[in-house]
Amino acid sequence: FRLGPSCLRLPLVFSAPCAPRLRRELRAMVVQLHVRYKNETHKVELDPDLGVETFRIQLFSMTDVPPEEQQITGMGMGVLRDDADLNSLGLTNGMFVVLTQVAKAPPPSAERAAPFPQAFAQKGSPAGMQRMENSLASGRATAQRYEDPALQAKARALVPLSDLRERAAASPTPLPGRDEELKQLMNWFKHSFFKWMNNPPCHACGNKGTKNQGTSPPNDAERQGNAGVVEVYKCPSCSSITRFPRYNNPETLLQTRSGRCGEWANAFTLFCRALGFDARWVHDWTDHVWTEVWSDSQKRWLHCDSCENTIDKPLCYEAGWKKSLTYIIAFSCEESVDVTRRYTRKWAEVERRRNECSEGWLEMTIAQI
Repeated sequence: FRLGPSCLRLPLVFSAPCAPRLRRELRAMVVQLHVRYKNETHKVELDPDLGVETFRIQLFSMTDVPPEEQQITGMGMGVLRDDADLNSLGLTNGMFVVLTQVAKAPPPSAERAAPFPQAFAQKGSPAGMQRMENSLASGRATAQRYEDPALQAKARALVPLSDLRERAAASPTPLPGRDEELKQLMNWFKHSFFKWMNNPPCHACGNKGTKNQGTSPPNDAERQGNAGVVEVYKCPSCSSITRFPRYNNPETLLQTRSGRCGEWANAFTLFCRALGFDARWVHDWTDHVWTEVWSDSQKRWLHCDSCENTIDKPLCYEAGWKKSLTYIIAFSCEESVDVTRRYTRKWAEVERRRNECSEGWLEMTIAQI
């Protein structure tokens, strides 16, 4: 059993005499390192129990150096190995570590000599490229909606900001800077504001056992909330039909306050922007969405899944959910970024599954967007 950061944030109850000592011991498990990369120094909070893999993901979030291209020195003898036991390296607070990016091996000569247009055509199809282009345009449009000042004001008015800040200040193990406020915002969003909806209760009798009957095109009222599709459910008691529009307009979601991961991430990203966080809406092509928020204190993007109430757990989908990831793109009003590498430790396998388009075409298209 390993006591990780999520465990450290639990509201543990101690008897008065031992509480300060035990809390000091818990904090002592985390080592403060200074990681030097190029001309910048990054502060990293490292829990040795979480291993080298998690440490590499942290560094990737800060520097954009992929884990497989990281060469880490200064943590014992020579270059840090993937199987190293961090607890045995004698790590101390304030220790300086050096990160160097080591380029991957070049492709075979025939592939390396391919002209630029031919390299783009090596993978994918016109239909795949069109699907990708449509998805990228849709993601960018979604992110642009969060920048409406009037919409942000509506969202901000719903947040009990003073309460969240009081809870952040009272946290026994706070995250650094505004990260703790972000954590409290997510707790409030999940437990007090938004609801998960598998099947809606009957609108006529309230029966919660409605059965899915398929989908229907949205009506005029539902189109006002940008509903792309409407799920239809039948009540087993009174036979009434209840409609469940899958709204894409975040303003509508401030009223309905229910849905699945698409609605959750859509509304939560709006709240983050409304409170002044730099936030990105993240689309996973294997059917999930979440949020990334920039941490000023840690100088990196934090993975934030409001459905799961988790922060900074980027490997949870591949390692925990056993997802076979393909494309993960983050969208903001300023940029679109392929962030797939942040969420996998099996890049070679992921790359083989990325068949919609060539990597060169995707990079060029994202840059143009």
